[in-house]
Amino acid sequence: MFYSNYLKKRGISFHVGNFPTLEAGKEFLSIITIPSYSESEYLGITLNSLNEQLDFNLSNLLVIVVVNNSVNDSRNIIDDNIKTIELIQNFKSNYNLTYIDASTKNNALPDNLSGVGYARKIGMDFALKYSNGNTILHCLDADTIVSPLYLSKITNSYQLNKARALIVDFEHQMDSSEEFNKHIKDYENFLKKTAENINKSGSPYGYVALGPTITCLAWTYVKVGGMVRKKATEDFYFLQQIRKFTNIYFLNEKLVFPSSRLSDRVYLGTGFRMNQSIKGEKIKNLYYSEDSFKILRKSIVSILSLYNETSISLKKELLSIDSSLNLFFLKEGLFDVWEKINKESKTAHQFELQFHKWFDNLKTLRLLKFYS
Repeated sequence: MFYSNYLKKRGISFHVGNFPTLEAGKEFLSIITIPSYSESEYLGITLNSLNEQLDFNLSNLLVIVVVNNSVNDSRNIIDDNIKTIELIQNFKSNYNLTYIDASTKNNALPDNLSGVGYARKIGMDFALKYSNGNTILHCLDADTIVSPLYLSKITNSYQLNKARALIVDFEHQMDSSEEFNKHIKDYENFLKKTAENINKSGSPYGYVALGPTITCLAWTYVKVGGMVRKKATEDFYFLQQIRKFTNIYFLNEKLVFPSSRLSDRVYLGTGFRMNQSIKGEKIKNLYYSEDSFKILRKSIVSILSLYNETSISLKKELLSIDSSLNLFFLKEGLFDVWEKINKESKTAHQFELQFHKWFDNLKTLRLLKFYS
């Protein structure tokens, strides 16, 4: 099987409880993985939105809910996860629905692994056993609803564009509080404007990294080494891995609607930012400066013009853009890899690809922060 070596080297062999039996050897067109952590209040709404899909044969869909918590989580969390499992067992779905118990008794996760990234990985690794290379793997959240055209639009886009990975546009759900809604719209605008400006700067990392907007082929998932095991920002690093491997197609339609609720579980993300906003921190303070994007654009254009040039030429070019730019790239290690990038690039196009693999999304954001 296309995933055999991946599962041997990188996969999680997770022994689960009595999840509903799936037909051995069955392959699905689409598989959705949903991590669920104390979310019995929200999960039913998410599952219902999948029941209402149009123009898609739901017998071709498998939904895997990974009910998870750590061994040291509170009794309240564990009890809510038991409610979630009962909800799934009693839910009347028009598609194939199963769950993985990473919550109760001996199935709870160690503290050092417990988190959304590891839960996503458990589910997506499990999904491979019901996939072929062209199966579309979807990331979704337990508190995110989807458009009735979510599956049909994504499936059609993969076919029309021969995509290997695809993200969709999104809009956060609104709250009853006008003040809270202003905060969520401000944060959403920040995410999208930052992605737009990075894209205009010539970087291939100009997209919003948001978990429930992400999809990829099962083949792509295996090729990039699977989901990362981070407690937070797993979506950021997973998309970065994918973008280094292949293009990411953007479907410019609002098909997913994430929750805007408060959360303290992770140190980044929508829930965390909303908590900060309620406490008085301004979303506008997150923005990078206009100068930082100008320097980013000039840096990319200049560096890509220096194929087969020496590091001395590189330093001179960077110095002509800004007096501190050499210091930034010295700290990031560009001069250490410059000769290697050139040596491994037989054409200017290969040089561009190699440079962007090195100057990835994380380094890009560090440059923007450096100049903001």
